[in-house]
Amino acid sequence: MTRPDFPRTLAEFQGRFASEADCRRYLVACRWPDGFRCPRCGEPDAYGLAGRELLQCRACRRQTSVTAGTVLHRTHVPLRLWFAAAYLVTTHTPGFSAAQLQRQLGLARYETAWTMLHKLRRAMLRPERDGPGQKGRAVGAAWCSGGFRAEHGRDPLGPCPRHPCPIRTPSRPTS
Repeated sequence: MTRPDFPRTLAEFQGRFASEADCRRYLVACRWPDGFRCPRCGEPDAYGLAGRELLQCRACRRQTSVTAGTVLHRTHVPLRLWFAAAYLVTTHTPGFSAAQLQRQLGLARYETAWTMLHKLRRAMLRPERDGPGQKGRAVGAAWCSGGFRAEHGRDPLGPCPRHPCPIRTPSRPTS
């Protein structure tokens, strides 16, 4: 089974991720495309714990969160806002500021928007191609040094001949 695709339009996004449950179902489908497997014993049988948002393995009783090991782990921000932030950051070029994210999501604190934005940017980096001292490229066109690919529906893995890269991050070397 393949991972579910991410919506391409705002209308599709809003319809698909209208509730926390929709977001959680999408995460489960992405994390375990072939069905849940316990990380401890490998057993495929699990059940949800009421009110805890956890899956518990029937064999070994290990409790697993769908957000464990992701940028969403132990967050107090609703998944709907995380998904909206991911959509905004990956579809707006040439970049998205924390202040814009705060305004768009209606967050009370700038620090929350800044933290979300930076966690998303870190998650979008591809470590196999972005080693120390190398030019980097992020999936989703959040920043890159080879060009944009998310725009015009192109593959995010290579430079786009129609766009030079105007985005540089001060925290990364540009050489």
